[in-house]
Amino acid sequence: MKSILPKHLISAVSIAVFIISSCSDITDMENRLDSLESKVQALETVITSINSNIEAVAALVSDRCTINSVTEQDGVYTIVLSNGEEIVLTQGTIGVGNAPIISVDKDGYWMVNYGQGAEYIYADAEKTKKIKACGVDGITPVFGADSNGYWTVSYDGGKTYAQVTDSNGQPVPAVSDGTGSSGQFFNDVTYEDDVFKLTLGSGEVITVPVVTSFLFSISGNDALELFAPGQTKTYEVESKGVVNVMVTLPDEWTYTLSETTFSLTAPVAVKSVIADSRSDVSILAVSAQGYVSLSKLNVELSNKPHVIVTPGAATHNSLKYTVETINTTVWKYLHLPASEPAPDAERINSEGQESSGNELTFTGLLSETEYVLYVLSINSNELGEVVSVSNSTTKEIIIDLYQAYCDGKIIEIAGVKYSKSTHGEAVLVTASEPSSNTLRGSVNKKAGVFFLEASAGADFTFTSNITFNKTDGADDMVLIGRYLDREQVIKPASFFKAVSGGLVLHNLVIDLASLPQNYMIVNNCTEDQLKLHIDRCKFKNVKYHLYSVTSASYYGYIVKDIVVSNSIFDFTADDRILFNFASSTAADKIESFTFTNNILCNSTGGTRTCQIVQFGSADYPEATTWNTSYTVSNNIFYNVLSSSNTFFKIHQTASVKMNRNIFWAPLTYEKMSYIWNVMKDSQPADAFDLSDNIAYGMIDGKSWSAFSGASAFRFDSGNSFAKTEADPFDSIELGSYTFKTKDEFKSYGVQKY
Repeated sequence: MKSILPKHLISAVSIAVFIISSCSDITDMENRLDSLESKVQALETVITSINSNIEAVAALVSDRCTINSVTEQDGVYTIVLSNGEEIVLTQGTIGVGNAPIISVDKDGYWMVNYGQGAEYIYADAEKTKKIKACGVDGITPVFGADSNGYWTVSYDGGKTYAQVTDSNGQPVPAVSDGTGSSGQFFNDVTYEDDVFKLTLGSGEVITVPVVTSFLFSISGNDALELFAPGQTKTYEVESKGVVNVMVTLPDEWTYTLSETTFSLTAPVAVKSVIADSRSDVSILAVSAQGYVSLSKLNVELSNKPHVIVTPGAATHNSLKYTVETINTTVWKYLHLPASEPAPDAERINSEGQESSGNELTFTGLLSETEYVLYVLSINSNELGEVVSVSNSTTKEIIIDLYQAYCDGKIIEIAGVKYSKSTHGEAVLVTASEPSSNTLRGSVNKKAGVFFLEASAGADFTFTSNITFNKTDGADDMVLIGRYLDREQVIKPASFFKAVSGGLVLHNLVIDLASLPQNYMIVNNCTEDQLKLHIDRCKFKNVKYHLYSVTSASYYGYIVKDIVVSNSIFDFTADDRILFNFASSTAADKIESFTFTNNILCNSTGGTRTCQIVQFGSADYPEATTWNTSYTVSNNIFYNVLSSSNTFFKIHQTASVKMNRNIFWAPLTYEKMSYIWNVMKDSQPADAFDLSDNIAYGMIDGKSWSAFSGASAFRFDSGNSFAKTEADPFDSIELGSYTFKTKDEFKSYGVQKY
């Protein structure tokens, strides 16, 4: 096929095959090579670079591709051609050895100079068959050195080698007498103005255009592909800037091509006797500018025993496969986790299960795990190739959490695993009518795992406080909504009182509209509270504090571990504080505060202000060790801005990681919004990582500021989050709390849970 690629080759190309010396002093190196054998061993590392450069230059002098990209590091140029092929050129100095100088004549034939003038490279001893460097019949020579220290060359890809002889028929030594060349393999290598230029040792120049907008790459084109009759194989395709594709196939072979895949099908058994058994599949891609890219697949039709394995249905604990056999009487298999090493044919033959059917089903598997089925086909004593196919179990979808718990399954909440074997039998609490008072009577002053189930139209309430504390060897009160596909609603008319232990809330809707006091949880601890974990909860009508310390008797106790994750806070009032520790004298006792994957908003529209954490101004001794770590990531602050005291008012911290959050305000908002107020300036600057957040909105001159003006600790510079001009959201449905981010912001804000 005639190429329409603009000519970028010179009529003759000379290639000086180079040898890199790892030593700047040739004499020193010669002194260390005290035998011919050691000299040959030294050449082994060199030969790799020789052949890599010959192969690379051979690719560049062909007219089948342009260059897509060029990278350079320490004199090594990695070049990706427009067909996806990667070649490597190494710039270096010729050291010890007699370096042959390879060239290509104007007609595209290889030539070589061993110091006695250029001559053609021949494929036969009689020197009648010249070897082409370019075109469909092009061959790239592969150099080596034999045990006697003479150059050898292969014309069949390294399968067989012959000793190189000069024009007088004498073998050419690969190891010199110590008078090695000091010249460079390339005089110059440049990449400028979308042109890659090689100036060779002989002075000739290769110039190749670099077209980054054009690429047609097909996976699997670097090895022989064996096909059984009728077999289809699919390869990944990466394509850009392609306007036309032409495919050349062997007889009776068929293909399909999409934007992302290339599928090739071998002839069926009836036709395979007349079909080509081994040939190339050529795919020629053309760009709008007339550049071409040629990709090849080397395929062979084989009548050896073979199987075609297709992955089938997957559940959380089972996988299915279908097996189609070709020229096969029996087959053996192993089914292993993908993390285990792949078995070879010998192991499968000795340890594998035997089958002659066409279906396999594996049960009792781990959920969300990748497995690989390895199959070995057998026909009498002839073994086929090992065929492997991967398949993955799915995530177990649990709707009824209570039943799953009773069945011994694990319920994971905020990183803690709860199960019947570790936390004992669960209690089911039901509500069959609106404002059911069954909750307090079932859980008050008790620790353990409780599942809440409200029938249609029903919900829970409590008009007297519910106390949680350690009891009967259990530390925590764990309240879990039973079903994931419907809401279990609590409408508190009183508060939770913390005495000891911990409180865990999971999969609940908590409507605070009827809360009579200004907090949902009050600290009445007689010792430090172990944990407060809130996960997958929806808080409606947030008009009061979530947690508060109100009495001087309890100022010295606090929650050690706070996690709020995968939850929604719908504010209906301003200046609410989620965690109000303003009166606490135990701020230094908090070990971790994690606030991740949450939505803060006002579903009725308009802006609201709030604080997430507030400590007071109590003076703490400088000697106090502050071990608190704050993690605030992947949250959405939509139309919820900081109050005058910032989102976080703290004393000191061991570390803060605040990343991938989205802060959103209307473009008309006229105030600043502050994130942190740190009352002590004694922590190191690297304690705060506030990188990679998205800020949007506000009028010009106003922004989201990392630190308030009152903060004793601030960065030396960069205290305001850079605002993005583009709204990060594609669409928003406040009624369902659904925020769809644009593609470029997919990793920011709330992720799926």
